[in-house]
Amino acid sequence: MKAAAIGQFLLLIMACSAVTCSSADANETDLLSLLDFKRSITLDPQQALASWNHSTHFCSWEGILCTTTSPRRVASIRLERRGLVGQISPSLGNLTFLRNLSLATNRFTGGIPPSLGHLQQLQYLFLSNNTLQGTIPSFANCSRLRVLWLHRNGLVGPFPTELPPGLRQLQISVNDLAGTIPASLSNITMLDAISCADNHFEGSIPDEFARLQNLQQLYLGANQLSGRFPRAIMNLSALTDLSLALNQFSGVVPPDLGSTLRNLLLLELPVNFFQGVLPEWLGSLENLQKISLGSNFFNGTIPSSFSNLTQLAELNLESNRLVGKIPPSFGNLPILKVLNISNNNLYGSIPKELFRIPTIVQISLYVNNLDGMIHPDIGNARQLTDLQLSSNNLSGEIPTTLGNSGVLENLYCASQIALHEQQQAHSSSLHII
Repeated sequence: MKAAAIGQFLLLIMACSAVTCSSADANETDLLSLLDFKRSITLDPQQALASWNHSTHFCSWEGILCTTTSPRRVASIRLERRGLVGQISPSLGNLTFLRNLSLATNRFTGGIPPSLGHLQQLQYLFLSNNTLQGTIPSFANCSRLRVLWLHRNGLVGPFPTELPPGLRQLQISVNDLAGTIPASLSNITMLDAISCADNHFEGSIPDEFARLQNLQQLYLGANQLSGRFPRAIMNLSALTDLSLALNQFSGVVPPDLGSTLRNLLLLELPVNFFQGVLPEWLGSLENLQKISLGSNFFNGTIPSSFSNLTQLAELNLESNRLVGKIPPSFGNLPILKVLNISNNNLYGSIPKELFRIPTIVQISLYVNNLDGMIHPDIGNARQLTDLQLSSNNLSGEIPTTLGNSGVLENLYCASQIALHEQQQAHSSSLHII
């Protein structure tokens, strides 16, 4: 009986020793991994890693957060905006409890270590705004990864396909990636943000994108994408931000788009080959804050329904084939800051209502067929900094009330318009052409 008790006691001691050794090994692994990362840094201008030494436990080092349970393990590394120069050490892949890694806005070079793709606890990975190169490694095994930000680097290769099914945000804009956008991306149905602008992607948007019912932000601008307006987008009812700018899309914008994308806040379609009349349904999307449709082939008149967009801050319709008059009802847009309808075929006078918008900062109406005189109500536009009226058929003098705008910086006016001496003396910083 006594022998059995002694045996059980010895087993308990051995088990406790094993746990202690395991804990010590885990702590040692994390410590060595962090020190190896520090050795890979060649310049630390802010001395962000000055505390990374043996004088204190690594859980007290700057930028490090650890788990609260024993043994304490590295759970988060946050060293963004520290000016760090060097490479990302592959040893970070040994931090098996790491949930957050943020090294954004530094000067890291080299590639993204494939070992990061083995971190099964990783939820957030921020490596944006560096000078990383090479291809994007597989993150398929990072089953808990929710946010992957790799934008503003020098990454090459195809669109990443080895991604975890629970990913929510994918940011890979401003790199040198190429190829087509894979249909398999639609299998990640939890995605709420995709940004792959400013790359070299070509082809069309896969029809399978219609499955991304949680998608709220889609930024595909500045690529070589082509084809008709993507029908798959029609089903993305949660979408708030849509940017297809600077591509090669063509054809008409579907007339029923407004009935499905009711939550749109931002619509950017400039510098494509879209044609047809401006969609009347845009005026029914009451939450819209920005419309940018410039440098296309839209024709017809500007829908008066646009004046219903009381949340609109920016309207850009420049460089199209629009005709008709500027709707005076634009004066009903209470928070409009930027109005650019230059380089069209608009005619008639400039509605005085434009100058009554309290928030207006920029009005660009150049290269049209506008005529008449500028209304004295221009003095009500107290926030106006840029007024572009050149290459029209305007006449008369600029009203003396212009002097009420103490913030006006740039005035581009037609040669037929005379500038009163009071305006010439009104501000030494005013740039007049």
